[in-house]
Amino acid sequence: MERRSVESFPEVSIVIPVYNSADFIAGTLDSVLRQTFKNYEIIVVNDGSTDTEKLERVLEPYMDKIIYIKQKNRGAASARNTAIKNSKSGYIAFLDSDDIWFPEYLEWQMKFIKERNYDLVYCDAMLFGNLKNKKFRTYMQECPSEGEVTTESLLSGRVNLITSGTLAKKNVLVKAGLFDENLTSAFPEDFDLWFRLLKQGAKIGYQKKVLLKYRMRETGLTGSELQKAKRSLKSFEMIASKYELSSEEKRILIEQISRAKNEVTIQRAKIQIVKENFSRAQKLLTKAHLKSPKLKFAVLIALLQISPKFVFRAFRKFRPAEFASIISNLHLY
Repeated sequence: MERRSVESFPEVSIVIPVYNSADFIAGTLDSVLRQTFKNYEIIVVNDGSTDTEKLERVLEPYMDKIIYIKQKNRGAASARNTAIKNSKSGYIAFLDSDDIWFPEYLEWQMKFIKERNYDLVYCDAMLFGNLKNKKFRTYMQECPSEGEVTTESLLSGRVNLITSGTLAKKNVLVKAGLFDENLTSAFPEDFDLWFRLLKQGAKIGYQKKVLLKYRMRETGLTGSELQKAKRSLKSFEMIASKYELSSEEKRILIEQISRAKNEVTIQRAKIQIVKENFSRAQKLLTKAHLKSPKLKFAVLIALLQISPKFVFRAFRKFRPAEFASIISNLHLY
């Protein structure tokens, strides 16, 4: 492990785990260095990147401004925990290595957490990236946060935290046991920590100011959506097995697991359409429709029977989410 010290008495430690992000890290660090709030330290943890040589060339101009730590690849949970354990401040701000903070990010977040006496706060983000045919909105437009942050609202999806927009009191994170490093990459360690904090009585709040840019990357026509659905399912199954839950938490989880399983079925159907396996796609969509009857499913199933090639061409022309939107907005009488 390599550590370069930065002489200061920071109020905030900025935690940046890095894995194969040499192409993006400079923009991320520049956004930190432009902050109007200045009393911070930056901790960059290289989690066994395969592009370490390139990464360190990019980082060289920043080395006197950051604490740089190298470790073997152990995952984001371990990298964040390493940074927290090496931090010197009372507040921890999480930032992924390809995201961008606006200059007022820390100023507004620190003001918000202190004035409201929260243990953890988060904000909204502008989505951006190189996705084709994507009309970007904000994170909270895609994943809303409404009402109080509780275990129930987190499980039900009424609130959604974004890690790069999260700032927390260090002592609260330490008391909760930090990120669970035993979770595999298939399980969202951040969701697990947020849930654990709430179970232990932490006070979490959010502001709807857009204070950062959250990068979305192109990872394939439908595969990324399937992985997202599987990840959601594993999240809920993990929570159900790991924690002692209230009757209301159990009720919500049962509903969410059922919905997540259905979403996995739908995403698998989309992949079968792209592969031109229309019979299999129709069976999967019929299964999803029986579980959760919706007009758009019925329309898509009918189209697969009448003109599967039309559905295939539409999926090739549009992203699956856009095509689903077109189907759901059809006026049928």
